[in-house]
Amino acid sequence: MKNVVIGLLVFCGFQIGLTGVGAENVDGIAAVVNKKVITRSRIHAMEQEFLKQGRFDSTEDENARKEKILTFLIENELIVQKAEEYGVAVTSEELKAALDDVKKRNNLFTDDELKAAINQQGTTWSEYLDDVRKQIKIAKLMNSEVRSKVLISEDEVSKYFEEHRGDFQAAPAKVHIRQIFLSVKPGASDDDVSAILDNAARIVKELRGGADFAEMAKAHSEHPSAANGGELGTFQEGQLAAPFDAAFNMAAGEISDPIRFDDGFHIIYVETKTGGEENALQNARTDIRRKLFEQKADALYKEWMAELKKTAYIEIR
Repeated sequence: MKNVVIGLLVFCGFQIGLTGVGAENVDGIAAVVNKKVITRSRIHAMEQEFLKQGRFDSTEDENARKEKILTFLIENELIVQKAEEYGVAVTSEELKAALDDVKKRNNLFTDDELKAAINQQGTTWSEYLDDVRKQIKIAKLMNSEVRSKVLISEDEVSKYFEEHRGDFQAAPAKVHIRQIFLSVKPGASDDDVSAILDNAARIVKELRGGADFAEMAKAHSEHPSAANGGELGTFQEGQLAAPFDAAFNMAAGEISDPIRFDDGFHIIYVETKTGGEENALQNARTDIRRKLFEQKADALYKEWMAELKKTAYIEIR
């Protein structure tokens, strides 16, 4: 049976490792956290599991690896102890959800398959469930004490975007447009032109009041596209000449004022718009917010952990 990666449980929005390390033989105490001990065998077992999972570079100095694991275990123990102090409980539903998540991530379909995989890695089912419960407690406390306190403002998102604009490549702007065209005959008098403009303005007012553009185009446009509701198609920036290039300065759903050009007045409707610099921030917003959230959560976690360590008895041997 393959080695099962039983880590990387995502629970309550916080990512936690759930590495089974087998029964602990107290062959040496690496650290004492208040009244709990962390054994060297536990550090060794976790180091081997992390190496199998690719969470460590095998070329990294062994002492550096062990130091990272010891720090991880000390902090985990402090959080578990704080969770127990606060009375954080794990429901049967939460435990089941956690186990289902592990099975899904490892392509396992039944509890029996998961139990077999856990046992093969030297951990009893009872030990594993205890470990899972601890990790759920960690996740729940981390959510309440750290992640729930992180706030990201729109100004912060915009500022990050401006400072890292080069990291966000804007796709070429594309617009799907329709038009209504009202012709001005050669030699038309100023009064005639004024009357046509007034008619165009009336049409724009109706459109902005909710009239269907396609139907209005069929009824009023003098362009061949009228039969198709004024549809001209989708164009990339640089493909349209005046007056239609104005569409790239408009928002999706926007209707232009009447535009006089050569032989008449054009009313342009931007049906959809994608890409372009103005859409780059919108497209990047989720990634930026996630990045800023993790940065703030990490900083807040370090502050919170420093306070926990101040009031704890920690002896490293």
